[in-house]
Amino acid sequence: MKRILLFTALFVWVTMSQAQNYTYRSTTYTSPVATADEKGVSITKDASGNMYAVGTVHNGTNKDISLSKYNALGVLQWEVFYNNGGNDTPVHVEIGESSNIYVTGNSEVGSVNKALIAKYNPSGVLQWDIHNGGGSRTLRDSKTNSTGQTVLAGYYDHSS
Repeated sequence: MKRILLFTALFVWVTMSQAQNYTYRSTTYTSPVATADEKGVSITKDASGNMYAVGTVHNGTNKDISLSKYNALGVLQWEVFYNNGGNDTPVHVEIGESSNIYVTGNSEVGSVNKALIAKYNPSGVLQWDIHNGGGSRTLRDSKTNSTGQTVLAGYYDHSS
């Protein structure tokens, strides 16, 4: 019983002492059509303390990917939207080489779901985007390393 109490007290002390290192920041995006489809999905931080967040917003017709950059104080620096014409949903955001930003997700091309990788420069300008070919593919997770190499995990429906 004393060990459990000591562990619990230590856990609470460590948790409380670390809590002061975090600051809550929030922002609000008002879309043309408020829907339950809008949500934040992934956040990452660069070496300078800037935060990058991706989420889903509704443009009035379909879902788009929102990519936002906040400085270390939580002030919005820029926000860009990815719209490929169909429903676009993010899965992950990572910082790669030269502070480039990689967004992975899913994008409807026609009526077929495609895995998506989009590269943005540090100013939020889209450099390129890739949709995989053949069949319906749904991305569930991804990781990008410091050189920009991306590994994707998901599933493939070759009947589509």
